[in-house]
Order: sequence, then C-alpha cells, then structure tokens
Amino acid sequence: MSLAYTTRFHSLDNVPYEIEIYVEGFKGQPIEISLEGDEPCIIDWPETDKMDVVQSSTCTLRVSNERDRQMIQLMDGGAASIFVYRNGKKYWQGTIDDSVYEEPYSFKTGYVTEITFSDFGCLNRIPFEASGRHTVNYVINHCLDEYSNLTSLPREELISLKDIKTQQPIALNMLWINTDRFKSDNESWGKMTSRRDVLEEILRPLGLRIMQKNGQIHIYDIDYLRDHVKMQNNIVWKGTDAYIRGSETFGWYEVSFEHDAEETLAEIRPDSFDVGERYGTMYHDDDSDETGIGFYVQLKSGQIDSGIVIPGATTQWRYFNTRSFLTSSDDKGYAWRVRAYDRVHPSQIPPLYLGNETVTHIASSAGSPVASTMFKIESGYLPLVPDNDQYQLRINLDLLLSPKLNPFEGDGDWNVEWSNQIPSYKNWKEKLLQVYVPVKLELLDEQGDVLMHYRNTNRNGYFPVSSGQGQWEAGSGSYGDMLLAYYNDGLEETALEGWATNKQTMNASIKYQPSLYKKRADGEYVPMPSSAGVLRLSVSNCVFSPKQVENQMLVNFKQYICWQMYRNAKITLVKADTVDDSINTDSLYERDMVGKYGDNTSETVMAGSWDKGVAPSSRGLFFDSNGIAFEKFLKDGYINPATLQYHRLRSLEDQTFYIQPIISGSAELDAQFFAKRERSTSGVFLVTGLRQDLHQATEKVTMARIANVGGFCYEYSWSDAICVMEDSLVYGYDWSNPICVKQLVPYSFAWNDPICQVIDKKPNQ
Repeated sequence: MSLAYTTRFHSLDNVPYEIEIYVEGFKGQPIEISLEGDEPCIIDWPETDKMDVVQSSTCTLRVSNERDRQMIQLMDGGAASIFVYRNGKKYWQGTIDDSVYEEPYSFKTGYVTEITFSDFGCLNRIPFEASGRHTVNYVINHCLDEYSNLTSLPREELISLKDIKTQQPIALNMLWINTDRFKSDNESWGKMTSRRDVLEEILRPLGLRIMQKNGQIHIYDIDYLRDHVKMQNNIVWKGTDAYIRGSETFGWYEVSFEHDAEETLAEIRPDSFDVGERYGTMYHDDDSDETGIGFYVQLKSGQIDSGIVIPGATTQWRYFNTRSFLTSSDDKGYAWRVRAYDRVHPSQIPPLYLGNETVTHIASSAGSPVASTMFKIESGYLPLVPDNDQYQLRINLDLLLSPKLNPFEGDGDWNVEWSNQIPSYKNWKEKLLQVYVPVKLELLDEQGDVLMHYRNTNRNGYFPVSSGQGQWEAGSGSYGDMLLAYYNDGLEETALEGWATNKQTMNASIKYQPSLYKKRADGEYVPMPSSAGVLRLSVSNCVFSPKQVENQMLVNFKQYICWQMYRNAKITLVKADTVDDSINTDSLYERDMVGKYGDNTSETVMAGSWDKGVAPSSRGLFFDSNGIAFEKFLKDGYINPATLQYHRLRSLEDQTFYIQPIISGSAELDAQFFAKRERSTSGVFLVTGLRQDLHQATEKVTMARIANVGGFCYEYSWSDAICVMEDSLVYGYDWSNPICVKQLVPYSFAWNDPICQVIDKKPNQ
C-alpha cells in the first residue's frame, strides 16, 4: 500500500493527532485533507454484553471536500487502511468498510464525506483457511492477519485461568487445537467460516474478550480486570447526562459443548473421484445367448485432490468407476488389475485393459511380502484423552479378486475366461477359503515422521497372531507387520465371490471367529495407540493365502485373474469390545438452576476441555504440545479445578444472576485500557461501550459492574448453616472461601452486603 491521504489536528486539551490513510495501488504524492470541525474523528466501540467475546470498533472521519471526488481513491483503489497516531504513537488502526463509504453526488465542492474504517469488521468477509494442528495463538494471528494487519500491533494477554500442573496462568501458545474443527463443510458453519466466527469461537470457551485500544490488542477476561488494581482507573465524569440502569438477570443456565467427534477418521469417499463412465462388455458373440450384458466402467490415472496420499513411484494403479446394468454395484475406488476378454466383437467398444502382471503372493511361511504401495489414507490429528483405552480403531477395506470376465454376473460358461478351466474355477470357489492383504497402519507426528506402527502378525512367521493379541510397536512398519483377512464364517466356502469385506484377522488354524467379532461389524479391530498423532493406512498390491495349497492355487490362477480392485478404505473410531460400539457425537451439557423466577439463557461453545464422553476424535478439544487433552483448569476465585465448560457456566451465573448496575454518561477521554471505578457506586466496572471524540477530548462511556465470584465474595454448600431453607431453595453454594464468615440467614446476598466480613482483605472486596 502507498500513503494516499494525511491530516493533522490537536484536541481541545492540546494533544496532537496525526492520521494516515494508505490505499493499495495509489500512485503520486499524498493528498493533505481537512476534517470538519464539529466531530472530525470519532472512534466508537458499540456496546456489548459482558460475556461477549469480540468488542470491535470503528473510526469515522468527517472530511471537508475542497474539490470534487477528492476521496474517490478509496472507492476506485484496492484495500485501504487507516492509522491514527496520538502524541506520535499508534493509537488505532483499521481498514475501509466498503458498506458504509458514501459521498454526495450532486455537489462538486463544499460537502462533507463521512468515511468509516473498522478494525474487526473486515473479518466477516475473509474465510478461515487454516487446517491441522495449531496453537490458539496461531489461530488468532491467522484471523487478524492479511487484510486487517492487526498482528502488527503489540498484544496483551490478561488471563485468570491457570494450569493445574504449574499453577501459573495459561498462555495462548500453550493451548493447541485441530483447526479442522472450523472447516466450512462442518454443519455448524454453513458455506463459509469467517475469521470473525473463528476468533469468537476460539476465545469464548476460555472466557476471553478481545479489543483494540491505545495501539494494542488486548485479550483478557473480566475476572482479571476485577482482581488486579493496576488494571483499574477512576472515571472522571463530565456534564450531567449520566444515568444508571439495572442489568438483565437469569435463573437457569446451560452451556453446550459441540465437541465435533468424528466416527470416520479417514476414508476414500466416492465423491473424491472425478471419474466418468464408459460402457463396455467383457464378452460379446452375436451367435451366443450367453453374451455378457455388460456394465459401465471407467479407469482414470493421475492425482485426484481428495486428501488421499498417492506414492509418486506408483503408476500402475487406476481409479475406477463402475455401474452395472442389472445389479446395484455402483462403486468407486482403486483398480490394480482389470482385463478384458480378447473375443470382443469388432463392432463393440474396444476392450478395457489394465493387465498388471503382479498379483503378488507369499510362497512360504517366512519372510516379507513382495509388495508395493498402491495408496494411503490419513486421519486428522488425534489427541490423547484420559480414557483412551475405552476406544478402538476399526480398519475396513473391500477387495474384489476374481477370474470372472464380469464379476457382477452369474457363473455361466461365458463368464470364465478359459473354457477348459471350469473345474479349476470350481476349486477356486470351494477351496480358496481365506486370503490376506498386507497393509501398514502407522502413527505420525506433526512433521510426518513415523512414531509407531501396528503389528498383528507373528514375528517368527508371516502369519497372524491370535485374535486380540496385536500391539503397537515403535518405529516404521513394513508389509510384513499387519494383515487384513477375507473369509466367510466357518471357512466353508470362499469369500471371493464379488466384493469381499475384511474381518478380524485370526490365525489360519482357527476355524471359527470369537462370538464377539461375529456380532460386531466386519473389520479389523485395533487398540488405540499410546501417543497422540496422525494415523496413516497404506494398502499394498499383495494378495496371498495363509495355506500353502491355497496360495499355490493363487499362483496358478494368477494369469487368469481379471479383477483386482479395492474400495471403501476406512478407519473408524469405535468403543472397545462392545457390540453397540458407536461413539458419542452428541453435545455435552453443563446446566444449573439457581433461581426459580429468572429467565433461561444458553450458550454453545465449539471448543473446550475433555470431559467424560468426549472421544479422542473430537476436533474441538484443546490439548498441549504433546497432544495430551486438557481436562481441568484452575481459576482465580474458585478452589476446585473444573472443565472450561463448567467455568463458562459459572461465569454466566456470576455475571447475570443478580442485577448489576450499568452506568452511562460523558467523561474525560481515557486513552489507556482500564476497567473503571466510580466513587458513588462500589465495585469494578467493565467498559462495555465507548464513543471517543478525539477533538473534544471526551468520551461517552457505558460500563457494567463486574460481579464477584458467585455473584458475591463467597460460595456455599447445602450442608452449611447459612442455608436454613433448603426445602424451598433450588440453588446451593460451595463454602470454600475463607474471606466470608457464616451467619444464620435463609438466602443469598450481593457481594457488598454486610453478611461478608473481610478477614483477609483483597483488592476489590
């Protein structure tokens, strides 16, 4: 940007102000402009509630135009930013708000143009684009970066939440979150997630507010302002326009935590494949009644932007898309081997051919498979939760391995490629009872390095261990470590008739599945890893049988196999060792009723700390740099640690259960960021609304009193003598603060009532 406009003025108390406006694409010398004398520059923070998060502000200039369209560069140019300096130091900055820029069109000179700039306003129009694992500090920087450029301002963090382990206030670079929580495809967000949305939702569960004042970004909670005298200043009223009113109150409170738990951690989605359709027949003969009816199938190579990781060295696979005429086999996935019959009629569409030679196998019981990676899928970042062992991973992969020309049709003679091998095909159906596909399941750190891999095979031989005895091991995996198994219950016939789904991998000598796995959905069940990270499933092109006879059958049939295809690769999070193993995806609630007659109020937070019922796949969890989910925090004024959701509930109760005074009026301009004290009314007040006239050196203030913990300076429990009307009360308190002395009274009191006798005097109490 280039400097386009400048102006200077002094306030009535002789404070110098300088204003610079930068416009993208502006060329030439800066233009000196004049401001209209009555209200030349107003900075306005519209009134917010104490529990709101973002307190945005605007700066409005009244420009006296000495020539026509003097400020037209703001409309014709690109982005425009304003910088207001007070006593030579940056006081406020923002960007042009296009929606409120206007000027008279019928006059050429002598008119006033009002131009409004905003600090956080532009964030509503900028999409949030970060993804993956980041700190809260990074998320805030991302929200304030680029067009708003507010990251150039110094930042002040005033936070009363404390880490349980260190007993120190938390810093925003200590808290991590999976920013995929804020993707626009999430049902909570709609078509676009704006940076303003994310800024609010990342700070709300922490009980924090954000505003710009005096050339700084202030991120704070109101408890900190109330409890620290250095953050308070006496207000100096001017004039006689001040008035007082009472705040809104509530009696029933609810905070819901939308933790955004994902059941499917990684998958190949059908909509990931941009693959068209092409009709072809595997066999055609005008003189035969057994001509194959055919189906649609299309093969496509190349990278598809679907989140699927494709090894660069693998060039033989293809994406496939099939649609049968007479069956419901509408499928998309990966093809390693697709062969057409060579007797296709000349008038038909040419035959399809993807005849990769390798249907790899294991000829002996030892060694590693000769296999290459076809594709990989990855999950998002999974933190470590306290009840991690209560969950499992389910790995699914469908396999189509068939010597039939058309695997979607029946077993007529026309549907076998070799007319003299019908008996052999019968052996295939009756004797090839179990096959394995080698895969790798690995856990990666945020740099993509492998932390550990899963093994369900015997170290001394290439066979699976007994069911349930697999384990995670350190380091990278190989295709000798993990198998997916395909068989029918009882091993009485082959599973390779059409598409087959993998089941729990067992030793080949075990004929029957354990009853639990018969009742559960098909798939390989894997314990959760002991570390946080990203899961990666790699699928090989290898297929083999655990028995020598069956494996030799595969070797002999290799030249006749027409189809080797894969679909529905998926990693799912489930509850451990349970038939009904769906995880909880519903919101968690904190509720409290503290009064019979107050209205109801509720709030939703989209990020929070772990609580019972929150799965490790919950993208709304805060966690530390090691990926360990935060559970509880300490907070000044409260004895017991609690979840962020509970702290938020208590803050709502503290600030809205009792009527608190709200005072508005004109005052001397205060350039600093302070809470306020007022001589006639006790307590500490939060400035919830502010309109500063820089020229007049005055401001119109709206401020609301910050209630103390519990709405007063103490907490009670039902068992204490202070509650003598337990049957008629619907609320209770936790007696834990030694600042108060119990007295026999039947109800609750405001923080400044004489029931509180100060024992250990503290600021603001």
